[in-house]
Amino acid sequence: MIGLPGEGWADIIKTCKQVIYLEPDFVRLYPALVIADTQLAILMQNGCYEPLSLSEAVKRTAYYRLQFEQNKIKVIRTGLQATAELADSSVVLGGPYHPAFGELVEAFIFDQLVTRILEKVSYKPINQRKY
Repeated sequence: MIGLPGEGWADIIKTCKQVIYLEPDFVRLYPALVIADTQLAILMQNGCYEPLSLSEAVKRTAYYRLQFEQNKIKVIRTGLQATAELADSSVVLGGPYHPAFGELVEAFIFDQLVTRILEKVSYKPINQRKY
């Protein structure tokens, strides 16, 4: 679960290494959401927890996904299944819920890969080319 209280990049890297060491058959990646009437909701209401933004959750999840896939660990789900209950703001009080979270992660990864490729081939937009 990505975005639990106190989690930073050092924790993400450590967790990735530990999961890879365990060699699971598959993993599921879920962003932490603040659900009504939970301890996390109390922490958030008291100012002791700030959920991840959607963009930060996508970045962190993309890192996990790439690490696991590079180590031949299947990622069978990225993000929570969209339901009417999760779309209800009285149920999900905070956090990076998006009905197409997995697709956002895939698009982010694709964008990063294309950007790297274009940088290697010295791509310049047409309006910056000299003829």
